Amino acid sequence: MIQFRRSDAALDRFEARTNRFMLLLSAIFVVVYSLEVIPESLPDWFESGLRAFSTAIWVVFIADVAIRTALAEKPLKFLVTHPIDVAAAFVPALRPLRLLKLFSAGREYLSRRSTALETGVAVLLAALMLLYVGALAILDAERGTPEALITSFPDAIWWSFVTVTTVGYGDFYPVTGTGRLIAILLMIVGISVLGAVSAAVAGWLIPDEGSRSDSSERSGALQPQRDDIAAMRNKIDDLNQKLDALLSAQQETQNDRSKNTDGT
Repeated sequence: MIQFRRSDAALDRFEARTNRFMLLLSAIFVVVYSLEVIPESLPDWFESGLRAFSTAIWVVFIADVAIRTALAEKPLKFLVTHPIDVAAAFVPALRPLRLLKLFSAGREYLSRRSTALETGVAVLLAALMLLYVGALAILDAERGTPEALITSFPDAIWWSFVTVTTVGYGDFYPVTGTGRLIAILLMIVGISVLGAVSAAVAGWLIPDEGSRSDSSERSGALQPQRDDIAAMRNKIDDLNQKLDALLSAQQETQNDRSKNTDGT
C-alpha cells in the first residue's frame, strides 16, 4: 500500500513538478473538447476516438486531485479551497471547469508583467480564453435540450460575451441546471476580468507612483557613486592643469637656455 507523507511542502514540490504538464494537458483538453462540442456532427469513429482521449485526460485529472489531496497536510481544507478542481474531476458534466486552469495561469502571468504593453496583452489573452471556455461549456450543456436557446457556437460566443461583461441582453439564456451553474461561475469570474481590464487601462493613463518612487530610490542609491565620479573628474581636471603648467614652465626653461646659448 502506498503511503504519503502529508505536508504542505510535499504538496508544493509535487505541484511544482507537475504544474507545467497539467497546464499542457489542459491546453490539449481545450483542443479535444472543442472538436467534440463545436461541430454539429462527426463521423462515429472520430467521435469515439475523441471521447476516449477526453476520458483518458479526465482520468489524469482525477489522479492529480487524488494525489494532491493525499499529500496535503489537511486534506479536507484542500478539497474545500479547491472546489473547481474537485468539481471538474468528479462531476463529468463539469469537466469544462478544468479549462479555468488556463485562465488562472493567465492571471498568474499577468501578475508578473511590468510594462503597460505586456499587461494589456495578458489581460486580452485571459479575457479571450474566458470567453472561449464559457462558450464551449454552455454549448455542451445546452445543445440537445428541446427548449434550448443556445444551439450553435456563434450563439454561445455571443452569450458568453454579454455574460462576462454583465450586460445580459436576455435574448439567449441557459435552461438546464448545468448551464445555469456555468453562467453563475462565468459571471463571477467575469467580474475579475473586468477589474483586470480597468486596472490595465488605469495603468496606461495614470503614472505608477510605485515605479516613480522606485526610480527615486534607485537614483538616491546611485548618488554616492555619482559624487565619487564628479570628484574624480575634478581631480583629473586639476592634474591636467598642473601638467599643462609644468609643460609650459619646461618649455620656457628650454627657450631661455636656447637664448643663452645663442648669446654666447
